[in-house]
Amino acid sequence: MADRGEKGVIIATGTFTLSAQQEATRDGVSPIDLLDGDALCDLLKRHGIGVHVSHRVVDDVTLDAAWWDEQS
Repeated sequence: MADRGEKGVIIATGTFTLSAQQEATRDGVSPIDLLDGDALCDLLKRHGIGVHVSHRVVDDVTLDAAWWDEQS
């Protein structure tokens, strides 16, 4: 990117290593935004690009051992 732009963006479907993150924010270089897979999915969902989001409710059910002990 040297002398070719003010800012860069790298998009990946996975994650970025620590060294990649450090290089993207190193002093003296043009800034680079790193967009990992989770952030990419969030953007696609937020803007409705190529995805359909449906919301559902899930009940969390846990066993009440004390109640079952009393039934014995």
